[in-house]
Amino acid sequence: MDMNTQVKVLTELLTRECDFVMSLVDILSEEQTCLIKIDADRLLELAVQKETVMHDLDRLFQLRTRACKQCGYPDGLSGMESWMETVAGIELNVRCLLENFKTSLKQAQKLNTLNGTLVSEQLSTLQQRINLMQKARHHNPPSTYGPDGTFGSSSPFTQRAAIR
Repeated sequence: MDMNTQVKVLTELLTRECDFVMSLVDILSEEQTCLIKIDADRLLELAVQKETVMHDLDRLFQLRTRACKQCGYPDGLSGMESWMETVAGIELNVRCLLENFKTSLKQAQKLNTLNGTLVSEQLSTLQQRINLMQKARHHNPPSTYGPDGTFGSSSPFTQRAAIR
């Protein structure tokens, strides 16, 4: 593959990958908002969107890997990095795309890590609450409502008093 073709191919692939990574950043930002608000329905929708974008990014990475190999560079990330740096050294547009791509990937990585931390913290808090409720249930019979929603036997209220 001649250098003009390499520039064209890498420009096209990186442009498409940058678009998908920016979509991923948007999804991860919205996911973070939903995690804070605990919007489970929207989180499920975002998980599906995120999976689709990740599949698209993987497909484009495979295309970039094949193009790299067709240009005579070795398999693996070092070969890919070498090819992209060589082409970026010749074409300023590719250099800008490559920098944008790397920056966007780092941003997506940071958001994903932060979202993972939020999920872990929420799960930990939820588990602590569950443990506390289970401990309280075993030590004291319910003084107000039982599991079926009726007043417990040790409740200071009677059905009649609660209706008034």
